[in-house]
Amino acid sequence: TALVIDGPGAALIVDPLPGDDLRAVPLPASQVVPREWIDDERRAWAADDEGSHYGTHWWVADDGRGTFFCSGFELQRVLCVPSSDLVVVRLGKTPENDYETPKRWLEEIVSAFDA
Repeated sequence: TALVIDGPGAALIVDPLPGDDLRAVPLPASQVVPREWIDDERRAWAADDEGSHYGTHWWVADDGRGTFFCSGFELQRVLCVPSSDLVVVRLGKTPENDYETPKRWLEEIVSAFDA
């Protein structure tokens, strides 16, 4: 399941639960988190042994989009893609030997919103 932000004030739920319809969800128009905090979170402060970059509580992708993300158990993700004004949430159970499949799906979703 993914929550895709579709411009200010609306979101689209993709791959809903059985029986749910795709629908727009109203979002608050005011900024919830201070801009300074967001800028700090998106700055890479460290790198792990595999070359992935970590900021303050967020992973920072080197993808040219300014993407930063949370990475959870069995590849649950919250991707924030500023260049496309996009947020994608993936909740799912994926065995470690199949991590490449949802990573590919997430990249395809994000690429569909590239300008």
